[in-house]
Amino acid sequence: MKILKIVSCVVIPLILEASQFDEIKKRGSEAQSLGNLKKTQEIYCEYLKNPEIENVGLAKTQLAIAYYKDQDHEKSFNVFLEALADAAENKNINSLSDVALADYRHALNIYLEDAGLKPKMTAAKILEKFSDRYEKHKDNYGLGFLIAIAYANLEQYDYFFETFYRAYILCPTHYLVYKTKAALHVKLFERATSESQRSEHSAYIIQYAKQALTKQPHDTTLYRLIINFTPAQCKSECLNEYINRIIDQNIVVARHDIQYYNDLAITFLKFDLAQRFLDKARMWYSYSRVINEAQEYLNQQRTQAEG
Repeated sequence: MKILKIVSCVVIPLILEASQFDEIKKRGSEAQSLGNLKKTQEIYCEYLKNPEIENVGLAKTQLAIAYYKDQDHEKSFNVFLEALADAAENKNINSLSDVALADYRHALNIYLEDAGLKPKMTAAKILEKFSDRYEKHKDNYGLGFLIAIAYANLEQYDYFFETFYRAYILCPTHYLVYKTKAALHVKLFERATSESQRSEHSAYIIQYAKQALTKQPHDTTLYRLIINFTPAQCKSECLNEYINRIIDQNIVVARHDIQYYNDLAITFLKFDLAQRFLDKARMWYSYSRVINEAQEYLNQQRTQAEG
């Protein structure tokens, strides 16, 4: 797998990336409506053979949709990653208006508060509250990313691909871009058939998750993602770095994640680190049965190890 690179060229708004592509998309849609997904794929693949077309990213997005509907999910995710790499590079990112920013922050808070506990329920909530507003204001790329991710969490990937790509060409450096790239590589990791493929996808997952974390340190699912995919020989050092970062930067972890971090620290015999983490957790939650149970487990394991 080659490292994907963004192609630098003139920025063309999504709605204007048309010309001959409109005809190609019409033919692809007609074939798809007749249930001929293979024909749809052939249409886009033939179109993409032309080295002079400027809307490669848009065409590959449609091809990714066709592959996904044809149950070729691995190829679909790979092609969409290519679509993002081949999109026109936008260096002039517009700031969101106050109203758009308020909508985005509202939706982001809902997304972050879930912390991966009930993604489908959270996705449905975001779509119910914000999909109509986004349809009227598709320049709100922040909201667009969250709408797209909601579709993905509901496994409506045809809507995900189009919505995410639309937001992406407006703001290709958003933290949710990096997180979504990591998530797509998780999907490919799950479908990998060799250890070398899994290792390669793990490296991408960690790379993109770290880039996302730099931009949004309060997305606690990123810490778990990095820790989970870090190779075993580096796991102990990784735990030190990221649990200490959570503590020192006062990153509030969801209640359902407290046991996860406590158990991991104990597994690597980092009893003092586990205690520091639980002490910090008590500052977030004045009373918590989860913390009390975690403390009891920590005390038992420390006693056994020292006995």
